[in-house]
Amino acid sequence: MDEWAEIITNINERNYPEDPYGRYTLCLKGSQPEIPAGALRVDLPSKKAKMLARVERQGDDEGAIQLQRSFKIIKAGSPSGDPVSGPVVEPAVTIPMFTNQKPITVDASNQAMVEAVLDSAPDAVSNAADYQKNVLAIAEFVGASEANGAAIDAMIKGKALPHLISLARGCEGRCSRGLGQHPGMAQIWR
Repeated sequence: MDEWAEIITNINERNYPEDPYGRYTLCLKGSQPEIPAGALRVDLPSKKAKMLARVERQGDDEGAIQLQRSFKIIKAGSPSGDPVSGPVVEPAVTIPMFTNQKPITVDASNQAMVEAVLDSAPDAVSNAADYQKNVLAIAEFVGASEANGAAIDAMIKGKALPHLISLARGCEGRCSRGLGQHPGMAQIWR
């Protein structure tokens, strides 16, 4: 997955019928590293990615565990140019943390932070530019005055969060299907 949690690829028999398992080399798109013999190159659109590996048990728990324990990730090369320290991974942009008990506030609309987050990685979603334009407009509005920030914070607390909670609980009869229909989701918002 990329930084926005969009799936880059699924390595399986549907997408890679000739190589559904084995050795893979994850490479920054456009880079020219040496690819080990027998390894399939998978291009990554940016410098960071998340990997999720799933193993089907198929009634063989011991075999599944053995397979999981055989996964290996090996660093090859050194993008930083320093063979000792290895690749340089840029730190993530610092953002305000929030929880169910301490929900998101207008602090998430700090213009400099929003711009840094949006510039941190390309977004593959086809309409990302439209959403980004809206987010940037809100951040600019919030930054223009304390009154604007207070108005957006009131909107988040008075409208956006209650609506999200309503969706999570299943809309309480106001819609046909809410997030609360997903197993366990309604538990989050109780």
